[in-house]
Amino acid sequence: MPTYRFEAFTKEGTNLRGELEAVSSADAERLLIARPGIAWVTQIQTLKAGKRWSSKLLAFKLSTTDLEIFSYQMGILLKAGMNIDLIFGTLIKSLPSPRLVAVVQNLEDLVRKGVPLHQAFRSSGLFSEFYVSMVHAGEASGNLDRTFLKLAQFYRKLGSFTQKLIQTLIYPVFVMGAGIGVFIMAEVVVLPKFQMLYTQLNVPLPPQTRLLIALSHFMRTQWPWLIVLLVLLAVGLQWMSRDEKNRIIRDRWMLNFPLVGKVIHHYESLVFCYSLGNLVGSGILLTDALTLCHETIHNEVLKRNVEVITKEIRKGKSLSEMLRETHLVPPVAEQLLATGDTSGQIGDLSQEASEYLENELSASVEKFVAGFGPALLVLVAGGIGFLLFSLYLPIFGAAQHIVH
Repeated sequence: MPTYRFEAFTKEGTNLRGELEAVSSADAERLLIARPGIAWVTQIQTLKAGKRWSSKLLAFKLSTTDLEIFSYQMGILLKAGMNIDLIFGTLIKSLPSPRLVAVVQNLEDLVRKGVPLHQAFRSSGLFSEFYVSMVHAGEASGNLDRTFLKLAQFYRKLGSFTQKLIQTLIYPVFVMGAGIGVFIMAEVVVLPKFQMLYTQLNVPLPPQTRLLIALSHFMRTQWPWLIVLLVLLAVGLQWMSRDEKNRIIRDRWMLNFPLVGKVIHHYESLVFCYSLGNLVGSGILLTDALTLCHETIHNEVLKRNVEVITKEIRKGKSLSEMLRETHLVPPVAEQLLATGDTSGQIGDLSQEASEYLENELSASVEKFVAGFGPALLVLVAGGIGFLLFSLYLPIFGAAQHIVH
């Protein structure tokens, strides 16, 4: 039986929207008019096949950009005074991504069944507990429009930080990829031709040239095993990352790595401070806010520090004391959070700390590029120079032998 979407006015003058099944549109209108409380029907629209949300579309994780777009549009529509049913209908028509449309349709179905808005977000399984708690706090305080606009700003900044890091890594990765490509090309294509020349000249080969020839032979004859080895290595690393102890070892090593560790620490600290400021500013208790901030951090070492801080605060210790013990954030941000803890302005000073860390992150990224980029370029250039030297050294030896 076809499903129809309808809009109608009740006898009290309120707008009613919903869906029902009927044999035809005329039958749907008859069923609606027969309902008590409905004055007249303004619109009946047939739902096209495949228009409702799809489980395949909902299987994908929402990106930072998706969350930003959705949160911003929810915020401005709520600020305009629209009710939630009308907002969902507007978003279904205006959102650019079919995946986001599927999300809104899912939420609309849950809300229409009587599920509270924050529970609908949780039941969809697409939003983090951080997001759901922010929505819940917005519902409780009556500032749902400001909450969604805060979430949009949060994900906009998070996307900006991530994009900045990606753009920073493009040049080093390109240089490294070019160096590896040149080396493979030389080993697989160029070196066999040089090997024929060495045989014709009948000259003794230095150790480094013999090593390159052996490696070239192995790569050309055993390349299927190399692919298998790389796949097994990738699977092994993925399997090891499932274990929390291995992730802690990896992330601790990353934090202690020169230049890279400082960038990671500033990035994670920035996300933590910005999340904490938004949560506490929305009226969520500090311990609950810390628990939710735990979800926004990716480094396992820093996640463990947040867990320790939360447990100890529940036992009676202060935030400033635990920040000094764990070194969760850099010293200046630590002092700002400690001051906010003692003055009762943790939300405002967390935002100040995030602004400070944003500048520090930019400076750390610039230092990383200034130090790592040239070092990698020198390393790649040295490797290619060694390769060319090893290739031409036997020819130089043969030329000297002919001259003498």
